[in-house]
Formats: sequence, structure tokens, C-alpha cells
Amino acid sequence: MSATVSPNEDSSSTTAPPVSKICEYYPDSRILCLSSSSFLMYMLDFGAVNAETGGEIVFKSSDSVLFYIHSKNLEFMSEGFPPVDNIIPPRPENPVVLTEDSTTLEFLFQFTYPRMPPDLDDLGFDGVMKLAEAADKYGIHQAMGFCVQELRRRFTQSKTFEIFILACQHGHEKLMYELAPLLVHRPLSQFVHKIPVKLYVPWSLYHDQFREQPLPLQLAEKHLTATKQFGNLLIPAACMGACVYSHHHQFWANQIEDWRKRTIEECLSCCAIGAMIDSSYAAAPSEVRGGCCTMYKQLMDDLKKEFSKSSSIMVAPRRFEDFVTEYREAQVRFLCPLGLYRMYYDN
Repeated sequence: MSATVSPNEDSSSTTAPPVSKICEYYPDSRILCLSSSSFLMYMLDFGAVNAETGGEIVFKSSDSVLFYIHSKNLEFMSEGFPPVDNIIPPRPENPVVLTEDSTTLEFLFQFTYPRMPPDLDDLGFDGVMKLAEAADKYGIHQAMGFCVQELRRRFTQSKTFEIFILACQHGHEKLMYELAPLLVHRPLSQFVHKIPVKLYVPWSLYHDQFREQPLPLQLAEKHLTATKQFGNLLIPAACMGACVYSHHHQFWANQIEDWRKRTIEECLSCCAIGAMIDSSYAAAPSEVRGGCCTMYKQLMDDLKKEFSKSSSIMVAPRRFEDFVTEYREAQVRFLCPLGLYRMYYDN
């Protein structure tokens, strides 16, 4: 797949405008699509309206690359483009100009074709975020789902705040609730104008639970810094033994050091420490979660219990999800008699 930047518009230039190769996967494809509204099977004929690329709808990226896309693909696989019967297909000399760059659109439009989804490993964090924003903007839900999976798999440890904001803005509640404990220690001012009002109110209530909670810095130093010699390895003092595989030990040693730094440098609350440990373990490769590494799993469980003892909260803190549900129910009770709840929910 290749795409190059279009030449500057110059009357003396004879170079043809470059196009993305995305549509060459299915230049004359015929596929079956199931209409969810009528449960009827439609045979869609994607005969090559444009003999070279096969697509009759022409888009232009922000960096001047042309994309020839089949209109029926857009009609059935996205919600952000009008039905083909309601538009006059644009031509190469007058394409639909989009604000996204060619790399983002190259990945995005692949999700509208009957093929295996593209591998997103080549995209860095910024690339996946751009793709997620575009997928939400144009209603290509399959692409958005893959972006969320990729963000959860690769970036939740290093880009927690940015992913949480994305989840809040686009309604990915499961991801939002997973990341909430990792961010509850941050000042409320960091979330103003970044998350919707309907989530900011529950977030402020959730945040207030931990306002007076002491930060377990001494516990972090005690349990995550103290080490003992085990053969030729240094392992946490709380561990009963060491893993038989040195690279497993090195993985967990790096994880524990990361926990210590984050706990101290970011002033993590007890709740945030527990969530950090849980998310680290869930994201760890399966080979380092086996029976040979049970002492590290035991260490994690012991750490969470120890940190929870330092909390000044006498009862278990309520989840962010609980406050969101409570706030929604209150809005329903207040707004439904006025006929305004739908307006609130949509915004």
C-alpha cells in the first residue's frame, strides 16, 4: 500500500495526481451485506466505475492524497457519510476534502472493506489517537473498537490521562471505569473543559472521597525498595523466592521499580496504587503470569492489602461507575417531567 503527496497545482506540471492504493484490494468485488434493519441479503456490485481504482467517491486528505472509495462501502460500514442516492459523486478534479492526513485515512478506509482489519502495530500513540478520532467522527465503529483495544493493550500505562479523556469524550465506559482509579489523585482542575459536564460532576464526587486520604510513601519505600540477595539476583524482600527464569525476574523487577517511582513521584493514592498494580498484571505477557512467578503475584496481593490499611476511609470507597449511575438517575428524575432528558443525554 503506498500513497504519496500530490504535486502542487501548477499548469506546467504533467504529473498525474497520486492516489491511495487502498481500493486495489477489491477493484471488481461482489460481496454480500446484511441489512440490520430489514434482515435481507443484498448483493452489492462494486463494478469498477473508475477502471483504475474501482471507487467512484473521491476524497482528498489534508496532505493532498486522493482516495477512490466505493460508495456502497461507506453507506453500509459507516454512519458519517450520506447515502449514495442522496449525493452527486465527486470527481478527481473536485474531490471531497477531509481534514485528516493520508496515513489516518489509509487505515480508516480499510475498515470499510470486506477484508482482515489492518495491523495497527505500526501506528504510534498519536497515530492511534488520530485514527480513533476519525473513526468516531465518521461513525466507523469497527475502527473505533480496534483503536480502543490497541490503546488498552499498548498505552494505558504511559498515556493514562489522554486515553481516559478520549474514553470520556466518546462514551467508552468500560475503559473509562478501568482507568478512573489511576487518575483520582490528580487535581480536579486538570479535568475541567476536558471531560463532559455530565461526567465531571460524578468525577468530582468520586475524587472527593480520596481528598483526605494519606499517601503511602513510607509504605512504598518499605515494600518496593527493600531487596534481598537470592543467588545472583536481587529480589523484593517480601518475596519468598525467585523465578527460575532470569528474564521473568527482570520483567517484574522493572515493574516493581516503576510502581515505586509512580507511587512517590505522582503521589498516588491507595486506590490508585491498587488499580496500577491490577492493570500492570493484566497487561503483562502470559509467560510471566505462570506458576513460576507466583511469588510476584503474592507480592502484589500483599501490597494491595498493606496499602489499603493505610487508608483513612473507614468504608470501601465507591466506584466512579456508581457516581455516574447515580447522577444519571438524578437527571432523569429532574428532567423527565420537563421533557428535557433526551437533550441532556445527547449532549
